[in-house]
Amino acid sequence: MKQFKIFISYSSTSMDQVMRLKASLEDNPIDVFVAENSVLPGEDLTGSIKEAIEKCDIFLLVWTKSANDSRWVNAEVSYAFNLEKFILPIVYDKEVSLPVQLQNIKYIDAPNEPTNAINEVRDIIMKRYSMKNPDSSLVQVETNESNSNSEFTAGNMLFVFGLGMLLGWLFTKND
Repeated sequence: MKQFKIFISYSSTSMDQVMRLKASLEDNPIDVFVAENSVLPGEDLTGSIKEAIEKCDIFLLVWTKSANDSRWVNAEVSYAFNLEKFILPIVYDKEVSLPVQLQNIKYIDAPNEPTNAINEVRDIIMKRYSMKNPDSSLVQVETNESNSNSEFTAGNMLFVFGLGMLLGWLFTKND
């Protein structure tokens, strides 16, 4: 199976939002790069970040005032843009405009409904994952069908059991 890679660009002041995003994606067959957790002490930070951006399938931008003020984040955005990566911005501070090269990209509005924003990010990522790995959607469909069949069987068993109890009660009541 192909590995799907997400790079999250963020300001360190946004670690709570970043970790919530990362946690929402962990139960999926994707690799999430968060520099804070993905680069070990002693490793080349700049080289690791550049390599992760080059290999990512989605560049996820957590956009805040602090991100706007961060030269690291702006350098990462420029690098991803120049590599023509799929960039998915999540805007947490509406007062701060996206970088010029991203102002034509539709973004996810997060400040009012952060849970909805995380769900939307997850849906977009899984859709892009399915496009890259078409066989994965077949597995999901087969799994869902087998689950619905087993739920149907369990439902039938429960109905038969209930019917049997009712008939038993009716027969003993007449005695």
